[in-house]
Amino acid sequence: MSDVDITRTLRETIERLEPTDSDVSLTTELLEEARLRTDEETLQMAVETALENAVEHAASAVIVAVEDRPDECVITVAEDSSGILEDKLLPIEAQTETRLQYGSGLGLWQLRWCVDSLNGDLSFETEPRTTVRIAVPDRRESSPSD
Repeated sequence: MSDVDITRTLRETIERLEPTDSDVSLTTELLEEARLRTDEETLQMAVETALENAVEHAASAVIVAVEDRPDECVITVAEDSSGILEDKLLPIEAQTETRLQYGSGLGLWQLRWCVDSLNGDLSFETEPRTTVRIAVPDRRESSPSD
């Protein structure tokens, strides 16, 4: 567990994954800084998985945004495809399959495992575009107010 600048982590991950041989544009809506205490390596893996999936399936655009809330940060990755197929999404949301039972869409399972290990929330929207929301709680211990 460490103090993580979510904005910096997102920028670094985007820089590594930004498509150079693709017609997909990547746009960011990031804050100057958004900090919380979490597992940085697991967070990077979650963001990387969501971004790789978005870039792979996007028709032309991916948007990455972050919202800083009092007890959490919400990372949104949206792309302009027709969406994740319902039969792939239902088991991920219900957590009813294991990696061995579910042969395709392992990236979605990796995303689910990462967010679960961060004690976060993962949600999907498929209309009008595919949107993945990762809510990561701030794991700092509550401090007495002044």
